[in-house]
Amino acid sequence: MSFPLLNSSKSLISKVLSDWGFTRKGLMNNRNGEWWLAIQLAIIAAHLAPTLPSHKSLYGMEWPITLIILGGVLFSIGNALAIITLIKLGKSLSPLPQPKKDADLVTSGIYRFSRHPLYLSLIMISIGYILIIGSLFHVTLLIGLCIVLINKAKLEEAKLKEIHPQYNQYIYQTPAIIKGLLFFDWRH
Repeated sequence: MSFPLLNSSKSLISKVLSDWGFTRKGLMNNRNGEWWLAIQLAIIAAHLAPTLPSHKSLYGMEWPITLIILGGVLFSIGNALAIITLIKLGKSLSPLPQPKKDADLVTSGIYRFSRHPLYLSLIMISIGYILIIGSLFHVTLLIGLCIVLINKAKLEEAKLKEIHPQYNQYIYQTPAIIKGLLFFDWRH
């Protein structure tokens, strides 16, 4: 029995993955940074894990509503920033640190303030979620996510320098992720 909708969905997914630079060989040898993406996705998925320790066992009181509200605001801003960034990237979007072959260098809009605003949005979402649920386990996930995103960004930048000669000037003018924080801004 044939399932045309399922077959067309598979071919659409296959085309999108191929356009982004995914290959079976790349999954084996990490040619385009596939392993960094896999680790990133695993850490993001792990954010769905239960709160450890629970609010009450850690603090013996209710988790402060001000932290929950602040977390909700950060979470919402992070999601809005992610949407804006995805729209701005358009056809240049790739989840891999290897830029697409036909990708334009995007330096306007949100990219005037951060070379990696999508990574900034993921960090904001993670911090917001931590403030909402109050979990020490999730703090370790945030630290791991930051390490992965920074390494992924540096790999991406090395490749962007090869493709776009003007990228060096862009690096000099624009913070990597968060302006002024050495770990997140390696311009100088």
